[in-house]
Amino acid sequence: MAIIPRVKCSRCDRSYSGLQSKCPYCGARRSKGGKYGMPEDGDPKWRLAVGVILLVAVICTIIALVNLDTGSDNATADTKNTPTETTVSPEPTTSGSADAKESASPEVSPSPGVSDEEETLETISSISVQWQFFSGTSEMTINVGDGIPLTAVITPSTADVEVTWTSDNTAVCTVDSKGNLKAVGTGKANVIAEYNGVQGELVVRVN
Repeated sequence: MAIIPRVKCSRCDRSYSGLQSKCPYCGARRSKGGKYGMPEDGDPKWRLAVGVILLVAVICTIIALVNLDTGSDNATADTKNTPTETTVSPEPTTSGSADAKESASPEVSPSPGVSDEEETLETISSISVQWQFFSGTSEMTINVGDGIPLTAVITPSTADVEVTWTSDNTAVCTVDSKGNLKAVGTGKANVIAEYNGVQGELVVRVN
């Protein structure tokens, strides 16, 4: 069944589409009343009404589908945009327990250690005074004006200490902090190398 009716030309008696205002065959304009052909399947007005109804139904269906898709998209967008509330549990406070542990821990006092100086004192057994020409002797004879470098020999030899040099008779000889002896007058003097109570002595005779 054709939706668009056909019109029969009043001049050439040929049928053409009702959408045209004149005959495509002879060019005659369609009269105001129109002359419609009568197809075998019924009245053209009835066919036009049925076509309009079908067209309206199709348009309504399309509109309904578009609205349905739009509504579902909006719902999805709202779901995505809705912020999800997250509950954060407060972290347990550990400062009190830490303070309690610190207060409960007893303070450990450092054990009394032995200083390097005390350890050195325990290892020194003796000190002897020597000079380059004499070794293993406790006396030496020199002349006035002589200068002699003295050496303090520590036992054991691994001990590293600095001794204090003194002369008990500076009118005969003097000695500096490095152990350098100087004979200044005739007589006898004792040159002493001492470290923390341990002493080594050399008798010096000056002519």
